[in-house]
Amino acid sequence: MKKIVIFMLFGLIAFCSCTKNNVVETPSENINELDALKLELLELNSTLPPSKDVITKAPWWKYLLVGVADAVGGFIPGGSVSTAISASSLAWTILKEEKKSSESSTGSSTSTPAGNPSLNPIESALVNVGGDGEVHNKVIVNIFEKYGEEMFSLPENELNNEISKEVSLQTGEPLEVVKITPQQSVTIHNVVDAYVTSATVDEFMCKVSPTLANPELSEVVEVILSGYERVDISTDNGTYEAAVNKTIEKSKISTTSKDCLKSVSSVANASTRLWNVNSLE
Repeated sequence: MKKIVIFMLFGLIAFCSCTKNNVVETPSENINELDALKLELLELNSTLPPSKDVITKAPWWKYLLVGVADAVGGFIPGGSVSTAISASSLAWTILKEEKKSSESSTGSSTSTPAGNPSLNPIESALVNVGGDGEVHNKVIVNIFEKYGEEMFSLPENELNNEISKEVSLQTGEPLEVVKITPQQSVTIHNVVDAYVTSATVDEFMCKVSPTLANPELSEVVEVILSGYERVDISTDNGTYEAAVNKTIEKSKISTTSKDCLKSVSSVANASTRLWNVNSLE
């Protein structure tokens, strides 16, 4: 059964960190506290409808996009929501190229960008979202309204500059704080590469988990995202995110880790409401 994994798990870095008001901390948790949180979240997920089995790679890619490429900011040193948006946009671009390649090889084309855009309608993308997830969606929506589908054809440096400027406008943070650095761009590429070359979530996890300083935290994230995989955004009004946040908040893990996990949950919730995965079918 597929699992959505929202963590950006990084290649070629020896540690992960969470940022809060530009103060970097590396959480170190008691394994029993993390186990207790995982059990609570698994219990929460047991109340959700079951997910469908993955038969081919394509559905795994689509659903993984909803998660993996969207929470990079909290786990790149000095990162921000800018890096999360850059990663998700890069992954989406690759998915669209894969679709075009598939259509070219079969001589078919089932849709046009105008008829089946990459983003869901704004009324879906910006409702029942908040926090980092709201910033994530607003930035991508604003850039998409400016460029349309050409957003995904922009040179990477140009797109990253647009992302950084929009994040600065949305958050009030100075541009130099949220600007995507060349080193962060390399990290984004490493993880997206692991993402597109893996046939399953487990394979992806095997490639990236050894680089984490705190792999136990990633296991908690995986549980959270296995829940988002099963949430129907057409009927969920933010109930699952609220339940996840409540579970995280009452746990005994550190405040830093709580902030990281709640940010992950926020972006996951927002991302499921933003990307129109039907446009890849």
